[in-house]
Amino acid sequence: MIPSRILGPLALLLCFLSFSLFGCEDSTQTSKPSAPISGPELAQNLRKAMSEGGRVKRMNAVTEQLQRLNADNVDEVIELFTRERSMLIGWESESLIDAWGSFDPEAAYEYVLSLPVTASREPLLGFAIQVWARQSPLEARDRIKADLERGRELQTGPQTLYENLVIGWVHSGQPGVVEYVAETPDFIRGINSRAIVGAQNRALGTAGLLDWTDSVLLAPNGALDDAYRKMLLQRVVAISSMRDPEAVSEWIHKHLAQPYGAPKDSTSLMNHWVKADPDAAMTWALEYIPDPDREPLLNGVLKRWLRARNAGADEWVSALSENSPVFDQALYVRALHRVDTDSGSVGLDAVRDAERIKSLPRRNAALKELLATWYANSPLTAESWLQASSLSDAQRESIRVQGSERSTSRK
Repeated sequence: MIPSRILGPLALLLCFLSFSLFGCEDSTQTSKPSAPISGPELAQNLRKAMSEGGRVKRMNAVTEQLQRLNADNVDEVIELFTRERSMLIGWESESLIDAWGSFDPEAAYEYVLSLPVTASREPLLGFAIQVWARQSPLEARDRIKADLERGRELQTGPQTLYENLVIGWVHSGQPGVVEYVAETPDFIRGINSRAIVGAQNRALGTAGLLDWTDSVLLAPNGALDDAYRKMLLQRVVAISSMRDPEAVSEWIHKHLAQPYGAPKDSTSLMNHWVKADPDAAMTWALEYIPDPDREPLLNGVLKRWLRARNAGADEWVSALSENSPVFDQALYVRALHRVDTDSGSVGLDAVRDAERIKSLPRRNAALKELLATWYANSPLTAESWLQASSLSDAQRESIRVQGSERSTSRK
C-alpha cells in the first residue's frame, strides 16, 4: 500500500505528465465543441435522427446535430429539410430555422417565404422573424415594415409577424421594445402588449415581471399614454395572478392609485385568487376595493367562479357565516346563478338562498327576479311561494305581470 503522504504529490505528478502528453482533463469543464462536419455527413446524420420513433429521442438527436450547422454545411441540410418537408412536424422545422438564424437570420426568413403556402407556413414565418429579432430586432422590424409597405405577397397575417418580432426583441435584451409597441396601431397594440408581457414573464419570472412593470409604468415617459399603460397593467395582472395572486395583491396597490389604474383592473387577480384562497381574496377586496366598484366586481367574480365546475364556489358559499360581510352578496349571486338558463326553471334551493338574505331590499330583489322567472314556467307552484313570501302585495302583482310577460315572449 502506498502511504497517504505520497498519494498527493504522486497525483500531481501524474496529472502533469498526462497534461504534457495528452492534456490533463478537468471534469468540471464543458465538453469541447464538435469538430467541423461536412454538409453531406450532417444531412445524413439528421436523416438518421429523424427516423427515431420516440419524440423526445428524436428531438434530442435532431437538435444535437443542428448545433453543428454553419454557413459551410447549411446547403445540404436545407435540401434534406425541403425534400422531407411533408413528414416534418412544427418543432423540427423551427429547430432548423433557429439554428440557421443564429448565423444568417435573413436567409432563414427568405427560405420560409419561398415555401408553398400551407397552414404550417404562417407560424414558421413568424418564428423566423422571432429568431431574426433575437439577433437584430431593428433589422427584423425594418424588414417587416418594408415587406408590408411594398405589398409583398407574404400570405401571412401582419399580427403574426408583429407578435413574433416583439417576442424576439424582448429575448434579445436590446432596448426600445416598449416604445415600439406604444407606437404600433391600435388594432395590433393589444396583441403586441400580450406578446411583450408573455415574453418578459418567460424571461424574468413573476417577481421579475412585476419589477419590470414598475420600471415601465411608473417611469416618466411621454411615449407611453395612459391607455397603453392600462393595457400593460391588465396583461401583467392577468398572467401573474395565475402564478402568484398573493404577490400581485401586495404589488398592485401602487398602480390602482395611478391615473391609468382602476379597481376593475384587479378583476383578473380576483378571478384566479378566489379559486386558490377565497377568504383571503374576499378580505383583500373588502379592504382595498372601495364602493361603488366593489359590489359589481365581486358579483362578476362570484358568477364566474360558480360557473366553473368543481371549483369549490358552491361549498364556500354554503359554509359562509351569517356574520361574513359578503354573506348577503354571495347568497344573492348564487340564488340567481341557480336559475336554469336553458329551461328557465327555478329550483327550491335558489329561493331558499334568497330567503336567507338578511338585507330586506336585497332579499326582495332576489325573490322578485327568481319568482318572476319561476312564475313564467310554473305559475301554480310559484304562486304558493309567492303568497308565503315577505313581498308586498304590489311586489307580488309585479312578479305575476313579469312572469306572464316572460311566458308569453317564449311562445
